[in-house]
Amino acid sequence: MSPGTDHFALDTMIFDRLAGDSLALGTIQQLDAHRIELVVTIVQEEELAAIPVDKQEKRALIAGIPRVVLPRTSGILGEAVIGSMRLDTTGRINRPPSHDNDSSIAGEALARDYPLVTEDSKLANAATKQGVRVWDFSRFVAHIQSL
Repeated sequence: MSPGTDHFALDTMIFDRLAGDSLALGTIQQLDAHRIELVVTIVQEEELAAIPVDKQEKRALIAGIPRVVLPRTSGILGEAVIGSMRLDTTGRINRPPSHDNDSSIAGEALARDYPLVTEDSKLANAATKQGVRVWDFSRFVAHIQSL
């Protein structure tokens, strides 16, 4: 990867937004992989795989979004805190089970210093308080369209 690559950690809901925005989706699909890299964790991939079969068109659109699945980050256990969440020995941030998916991508964004792209205000607020750069969908789309 070249040093000019822009990396973004995407919350799962951003894939829904991309699937519904043909201009943004087309822009991502046309960008050179050395210019932008969208990253997710296995947790986000599992959520995307769980899209119901009756939503085939949405599944196909999301499947066409190029992304990299990150391995778990090591070396930051007990150091990274998002609100009341703390990384445990599995590399996930401790948070109630319903928020486990959010904590996974937020922890990776924090560890790698990538902007976290989300529309989840609770996640955005907690992440921002801990120094994670958080972008909303509009800012993300404006940036990729400027490339």
